[in-house]
Amino acid sequence: MKFIQVRGASENNLQGLSIDLPRNSLTVVTGVSGSGKSSLAFNTIYKEGHRRFLESLSAYARRFLGGIDRPAIDSIEGLSPSVSIEQRTIQRNPRSTVGTMTEIYDHLRLLYARLGIPHCPGCSRVIDSQSAEQVAAQLLASCEGARGLFCAPIVRERRGAFGAVFDKLKQDGYRRVIVDGELTALQEDPPALDPNVVHSIDVICDRLTVEVGRRPRIVEAIENCFQLAEDTFRFREDPDAPHPAGTERLFSGRFSCPDCQVDLPSLDTRIFSYNLPFGRCPRCKGTGKALQIDPSLLVTSRTRPLLRGGLSLFSDDGKPACPAFKPANVAGILKKLGVPADAAWSDLEGDDRRSLLYGQGQLPGLLDQLEEIRDADEGVFAELTAESTCRECRGERLGALPRAVKFSGATIGALCQLPIDELLVFFNTLQLDGLAAQIAPPLVSEISRRLSFLKEVGLGYLSLGRSAPSLAGGEVQRVRLAGQLGSALQGVIFVLDEPSIGLHSRDNRKLLGALEQLRDRGNTVIVVEHDQETIELADHVVDMGPGAGIEGGKIVAEGTAKEIMAVEASMTGAYLSGRKQVLRPQGRGPGWERSVKLKGVTHNNLADVDVEIPLERLVAVSGVSGSGKSSLISQVLHPALLRKSGVGKKPVGAHADIMGHEFIDKILSVDQTPIGKSTRSNPATYTKLFSLIRELFARLPEAQSRGYKSSRFSFNVDGGRCIECRGAGVKSVDMQFLAPVEVTCEACGGQRYNRETLEIRFKGKSISEVLDLTVGEALGIFSTVPRIDRTLKTLDRLGLSYLKLGQPSTTLSGGEGQRLKLANELQKKSTGRTLYLLDEPTTGLHFDDVRVLIDALDELVSNGNSVVVIEHNLEVIQAADYVIDLGPGGGSAGGEVVAAGTPEELSRDAQSYTGLALKARVDNVPPDLSDKHRPPSGKPPDPGPREIRIEGAALNNLKSVDVSIPHQKLTVLTGVSGSGKSSLAFGTLFAEGQRRYLDSLSTYARHFLGGHNSPPVERITGMAPAIAIDQKSGGGNSRSTVATMTEVHDHLRLLFAHIGQPHCPECGQELTWVTPSKLAEDLVKQNNESRLYILAPLVVDDTAEDALRRLISKLLKDGRTRILAGEDELRLDEGEDAALRRILNILRSCTDEEPLRLFLVVDRMVVSESVQSRMAASIEACYAMAEGVAATRLDGGRIVRHSREPSCGNGHFTFSGSLSPRMFSYSSYEGACPSCGGAGKEAKVIDDSLITEPSKPLKFAIAPPLRAYLETFRPSALVGLDAVERHLGLQPDYATGGLHSDVLRSLLHGLGDEKIPLALKMGQHEITWAGLASMLEGWLRGKDPNLKGQGIDSLFESRQCAACGGRRLRPESLAVRVANKGIHDLLALSIADAESFFRDLVFSGRKQEIAGDVLRELSNRLRFLADVGLGYLELNRSSNTLSGGEAQRIRLASQLGNRLTGAIYVLDEPTIGLHEWDTRSLLKSLQELKDAGNTVVVVEHDRHLIESADHLIDLGPGPGERGGEIVSSGTPSDVSTDKASLTGSYLRGDTQVFDGAERRHPSGDGIWLRGATLHNLDNLDVQFPHGVLTAITGVSGSGKSTLVMKILAEAVRAHLRRETEFDCVSAVEGLGSIRRLVTVGQKPVGRSRRSTPATYAGAWGHVRALYARMPLAMTRGYKAGRFSFNSSEGQCSSCEGQGACQVEMQFLSDIWVTCEECRGRRFNRATLEILFKGKNIAEVLDLEIRDACEFFANQPPIFRFLASMKDVGLGYLKLGQSSPSLSTGEAQRVKLAAELAGDSTEGTLYILDEPTTGLHFSEVRILLKILNRLVDGGGTVILIEHNMDLIKASDWVIDMGPGPGPQGGEVIYEGVPGGLRECPDSKTGKCLRP
Repeated sequence: MKFIQVRGASENNLQGLSIDLPRNSLTVVTGVSGSGKSSLAFNTIYKEGHRRFLESLSAYARRFLGGIDRPAIDSIEGLSPSVSIEQRTIQRNPRSTVGTMTEIYDHLRLLYARLGIPHCPGCSRVIDSQSAEQVAAQLLASCEGARGLFCAPIVRERRGAFGAVFDKLKQDGYRRVIVDGELTALQEDPPALDPNVVHSIDVICDRLTVEVGRRPRIVEAIENCFQLAEDTFRFREDPDAPHPAGTERLFSGRFSCPDCQVDLPSLDTRIFSYNLPFGRCPRCKGTGKALQIDPSLLVTSRTRPLLRGGLSLFSDDGKPACPAFKPANVAGILKKLGVPADAAWSDLEGDDRRSLLYGQGQLPGLLDQLEEIRDADEGVFAELTAESTCRECRGERLGALPRAVKFSGATIGALCQLPIDELLVFFNTLQLDGLAAQIAPPLVSEISRRLSFLKEVGLGYLSLGRSAPSLAGGEVQRVRLAGQLGSALQGVIFVLDEPSIGLHSRDNRKLLGALEQLRDRGNTVIVVEHDQETIELADHVVDMGPGAGIEGGKIVAEGTAKEIMAVEASMTGAYLSGRKQVLRPQGRGPGWERSVKLKGVTHNNLADVDVEIPLERLVAVSGVSGSGKSSLISQVLHPALLRKSGVGKKPVGAHADIMGHEFIDKILSVDQTPIGKSTRSNPATYTKLFSLIRELFARLPEAQSRGYKSSRFSFNVDGGRCIECRGAGVKSVDMQFLAPVEVTCEACGGQRYNRETLEIRFKGKSISEVLDLTVGEALGIFSTVPRIDRTLKTLDRLGLSYLKLGQPSTTLSGGEGQRLKLANELQKKSTGRTLYLLDEPTTGLHFDDVRVLIDALDELVSNGNSVVVIEHNLEVIQAADYVIDLGPGGGSAGGEVVAAGTPEELSRDAQSYTGLALKARVDNVPPDLSDKHRPPSGKPPDPGPREIRIEGAALNNLKSVDVSIPHQKLTVLTGVSGSGKSSLAFGTLFAEGQRRYLDSLSTYARHFLGGHNSPPVERITGMAPAIAIDQKSGGGNSRSTVATMTEVHDHLRLLFAHIGQPHCPECGQELTWVTPSKLAEDLVKQNNESRLYILAPLVVDDTAEDALRRLISKLLKDGRTRILAGEDELRLDEGEDAALRRILNILRSCTDEEPLRLFLVVDRMVVSESVQSRMAASIEACYAMAEGVAATRLDGGRIVRHSREPSCGNGHFTFSGSLSPRMFSYSSYEGACPSCGGAGKEAKVIDDSLITEPSKPLKFAIAPPLRAYLETFRPSALVGLDAVERHLGLQPDYATGGLHSDVLRSLLHGLGDEKIPLALKMGQHEITWAGLASMLEGWLRGKDPNLKGQGIDSLFESRQCAACGGRRLRPESLAVRVANKGIHDLLALSIADAESFFRDLVFSGRKQEIAGDVLRELSNRLRFLADVGLGYLELNRSSNTLSGGEAQRIRLASQLGNRLTGAIYVLDEPTIGLHEWDTRSLLKSLQELKDAGNTVVVVEHDRHLIESADHLIDLGPGPGERGGEIVSSGTPSDVSTDKASLTGSYLRGDTQVFDGAERRHPSGDGIWLRGATLHNLDNLDVQFPHGVLTAITGVSGSGKSTLVMKILAEAVRAHLRRETEFDCVSAVEGLGSIRRLVTVGQKPVGRSRRSTPATYAGAWGHVRALYARMPLAMTRGYKAGRFSFNSSEGQCSSCEGQGACQVEMQFLSDIWVTCEECRGRRFNRATLEILFKGKNIAEVLDLEIRDACEFFANQPPIFRFLASMKDVGLGYLKLGQSSPSLSTGEAQRVKLAAELAGDSTEGTLYILDEPTTGLHFSEVRILLKILNRLVDGGGTVILIEHNMDLIKASDWVIDMGPGPGPQGGEVIYEGVPGGLRECPDSKTGKCLRP
């Protein structure tokens, strides 16, 4: 698509806007502030593009990334994934730096944690690891004689609850731990820790006295600690020791300096974080700056003697200012320096001054002494302190230990101090070897990449340690832009929010170059901007307006800048063309008389500058970004003036002197800090206008008569605000993975206040109506109130007359927020000597807004005030009286005054960049708007690279592959299994595409999306965001269903939680409840003028006289005087005894059916509107007192109960709490049926299988595995069984089989509550008996881990849960309804029926507000599922019953629904499990993705898909090491003619899978299934002939897997177990000749690195046994287990038999490095000494299978397995190759080989489920030969298959259908393949026809 087509956009003030924005262009959206620019660019285009891409991620990830709601829009097409570079203020966190902002510091921390070399902070020697013996020696040397606790610090300063940790420790026998310093016994319940709080946990391993004689036990204790706590041990002095001194010391087995007795913790990223106590400097707390004694404040006089007024520490007569500090301290230092005691500061030389302050050698300095005193009392010398660079860490922010860790000779702090230019050189010239060469490359590469882009945007002068608050606005903006430039993405929409803010015109040109670079790469760049140069450069300009707020939201003009100029209605065009100009109304003033002078300013990069700032003038401070403007004005001038005026203690930047401060008596500053971003913040509250209005309302007569104070009119405090919404006017509904929904409060109708408050009016307006006024409307109403009028006029003067007083700050634009800040300061009364300091006040302002601003500033100056603005806006600079230009460059290249004078004078200075930019304006030179570099309006430019170019791809077996993939085409990658297809498509293309896009997200977001390394590739260009639709199974979780897979269930849970209506689970009646406000409103409407009692029910559990007396006393004490007892009203204040007697009299007349009911009278009143709020408050009080219950009585009538909680009118059920999504989840305890745990089924004991020897008593009659379990783990159950047998009178030798059924039932299923005597040694007891079978079921439900592996699974069967009837949820959850349907009713619908239901479902009012997005999302998801042919699936269908094709299409449907453009979709063999008829539908879906402007890349072997591709890439020529090359590429016809391409030979027909060999004819006999019934099969009869190759085919979902895998295979298994009854069939015939069953299904091979082809195929066990028989092994007593890399005996202890060690890389993908100890051989040295034919066990694992066949030729058990794998074409695999590295086709053949390596095929039934999965034509040909060999050997082979070549080659075909799901389940055809072509109902037949 060439355009982004927006239709009906209505976000914020957009008025149904429709527009077409050209793609691959630079579009500027401009217009006056508040006209709707950000609403269009960010709230509509960016938000929807970002939302659609996030929809491609998992629901789990989206839950943590936050919900993004759909914008208010009719439609939007042509949308690509979007990235925002938003306008943000400078980060004010003192710990934020350039390094943290760019995340480079995160990479540095990881680099130092993994490869840093620790040094001793004291002596600088390299610290090495030490043994437990060495640690014990240190402990004896330092703590001998101390009794202490030997602790293992297993958790150090980490968040979490650690319940599993406590359970494991308890299980391992540990008894005590120290949690956060508190000793805790584990025998008790483990402590419940707050998971959001940082905790430390030490395990106490031993307690003993440190003595030489106990050295062995000390060493053992330390070793135990090392094992538990990663080589760390803490010694704590025993708190129970006689005289504990609190000694505590941490030892490390890894890093310790024996000379300095310093122990470092193990290196991890936390110790390099200055946000954590672990790593940060203790003095500055990681900020790099500390509040410490300021030397400039210490010296008060340079000429007076230091001890007599020269230092502020002493008065003129020598008395110390603080008793804690003595003159002798200073005198002592002076004496050692050889300086007279009466010396003055001016008498000291430079070295002596430094020595006096900072010390010399062992001589402590004055500052250190003073800081020691301050450490004891922070209040001392407070007047001498200022914030400055921390003297302890020298600004590096880290503690001593992390500062002593080096990498390549440099500490992390030193690297962070280097300029980025130098740091980039450091990393580019880094030499890596050894372990560093394996671990560091991805880190170093990423660090270098990020540094290079910072340099590219002109920030090479910054350092990573530079504090973010010290950055200029332009620097911050470019830091963010650099990250996006680094992504090198194509096809993305970049949306930028005024990127020119804070940029000098020189820097702006660099920015514009970066934007052009983004566009020319093939991206769409949309910029919200007011900058003239940016507008003139744009390809397309959209001017919005005509006004702001409700007067805007329309498109005034669009086109090029030149075309915009010609539109009369365009305000932007008027300024661009010169029809309007920004001019200063008063003109420039004459010279000045007064000024402020700064001398010798050296703060930050300012180079000892002297500056004169004229007063009573408009002064502009300009200069390139980073030149020192903010440093000069905000960090030196402002705080210096404040300090001179005696207010504020803000630190003052370094300077020599300031003069002229006496001419200023007031300073007002407007900086870049944002206004409030809470919905409760608004223009009225921000400007303090609302406080004045509230005070006005409180002075009104009606308010005073009611006693209302100003707080009554606040919506932030109780009293006057609505109690339901707490003054917000809306209620927020949390929608989990969707954005929260705000709905208007029903109680107040959005007015925020209660009825009584709204009755107070000023000039006819309530307080709520006042908040709804615009500034312009309010001016007319409050014109007679001077203080309010002045603020409103200021807002009006700044062009904000259209703003509503109560408009939430969150809806204000950047320009509106900036002007609101200005108004807040300008409304304050000026003195005529006020200095206004403004930091970039034009931020977010349009040309016309700038004109208004200059008018306001000019008015201030004309009144005698002074205005200083830091500004880059040339209109403001040109309007200034005086300009101070700093530079010439940024950072160290700046800090000088380049020029100063009038704008005209500046424009003539060739050294000034500002002057050069001003020159064209001063000389009135018109802009160059030639179109020579710009395409015609509406015609997008070249879309950038037209292909993805990959160069040097080297992942896995790829051999530096260079390949091109065309954009917006369907490309298929094919080739033999293992040739490198997935490595190229997924490991390279997808991995890099997704990594680049995800880099635009926050670190927090990426944490939940997993690490993404750059793949090993030299270069990739033309890359767009990538989305994978990879090959996954339907899901093995028993709780997973179609609804959960598609997230339909998640949306239903939201729907039911937020608009569901609870009903009674027993009677089905709707539950009712009422809020206080609603009840009060109803009472007023229906019972006006009635006498009302509001009552709180009193709970009376004890009706004894004493209890009733205590109740009465308590009520009287609480001030309560009336209660109702029954129908009688009692006055408690008339006497306690009288009230008690009356209650007792009433009590005597009560019965069990009608017990005593007492109600407290909370309030009495006559019902009217005037008391409605009082009624609501009283009802609220009742609810609080009586647990959500209140009662009312009208005119002495009956008492009516009301409930805040939903309740059944019949009293059956009260719903406590609130509906939540978890209530409708099978996986949450809140929703899952407690009986079955949400599975819908429960395991029940099969009584018959429980008893295996009926002639014996039950204890001995039960199955042996169960008996062993009871004897080992449940002996008490056997004791109970003996007692029950005696109780029932059974003889000791009774026969279980001869018992009466009732007796047997009692033994197995219990005796209920009946008590049974039990004699024990401790005495006589009574027990209840639940029954042996019932107890066993309970142990299984309780997940007793001891039941695993006991072999008792066969004792259970799965049955529908009796409690929930298979509906999985609790009764109260099932009783909630939406549109009169429960959630189970909806989940029982098919996708088609559900789509129809939700399409027609409409709500109104509040329900529609809440449910709108959910219903829309449900309808869309269901519609796309139906569109891909899945409408027949039921939503509650278990996912593990889905066919492969169904699961694949479910995932594809979700991507089709996102409707993205410009993305790369990578699919992994999407035809797996699909019939060719369904493949045609799939191909149509892929074409839709492509036609929408996406690039579709498919790894595939399917002929139909290959021939339909636009571009085909054939990899090979062979698998594994013989592959990884591009054999051929081009169109399918190009490849088919390429003689070098194996794929091509099959496409052109030279080679065929089936060569037309003669078929076998089935004999008359076979296996008959009669009456097969399961899923969509209904009473089906079908025959499978013996001795032939039979293919079962049919469209996806037609019932093939159900028939073969679920019914036939299970029947054969039952037959082989000699069972005679079969499930799901009425009869099975013809199984007599079957003696063995082999199934090869879709279950994946192992995905652990420990799994290999040898272990999976079963050969490895024989190899191990062979090595155990070697003479040396037998001599040493080695068993076969010794030769397993999974056994601790023989495996390498360092890598635990994996051959590689995992290096955790946190936000990057983990790295596996070759184990240094075993060098990748997996086994320890002793094991490797055992040889067979000269090879050790590791060398055997390294053999290729073809070589291993020769090596083990004389070992039949081994050879049989290896030959089988060689036969299926896997001879090139290595025996030890890890399973995760196998391709899909290789894994499939490994499974096949493992099953085919068995005994003789005679009498064997082979069932294979889609064996061609992942196989190339050539491999299918090999497979066919093997299958034919099996049949020829006497076997029967049945295939479930869609591959047409294999179907053609079969002897017999059974075709199922005719359709999927309910439309299938029938046998359409049985016979030879040739006849299938003629079957009219067979879709397979149609696909077989030429």
